Amino acid sequence: MSFDSGFVSFDCGGKENFTDEIGLEWTSDIKLIYGETAGISVANETRRQYQTLRYFPADSRKYCYTLNVISRSRYLLRATFLYGNFDNNNVYPKFDISVGATYWSTIVISDASTIEVRELIFLALSPTISVC
Repeated sequence: MSFDSGFVSFDCGGKENFTDEIGLEWTSDIKLIYGETAGISVANETRRQYQTLRYFPADSRKYCYTLNVISRSRYLLRATFLYGNFDNNNVYPKFDISVGATYWSTIVISDASTIEVRELIFLALSPTISVC
């Protein structure tokens, strides 16, 4: 995936690209070979980007999205997470996210109706970054 336009929004688990009601263009991550996708249903949540998810096995591997960037440029990276009980286990997840080998944040979901948001401004030091 590339930041050619300066901005990209991923719909994790989505099957096709779309434009939302405020004009943001969302890109499906359907070409990602790792992980599984699932549909979710969250009360009172109608935005399409929160209707699907991609999940990864609970193992010791690190699963990443690799993005093309311009070296020596600054970027704002924003990630949002919403619990959807896709597996009907009612277990809230806890997991770490990173940019390459650098720890970014621990995501702890404890409320099914709250969207967890993390933002990071970083300087790209190479032509690609990995968001894991």
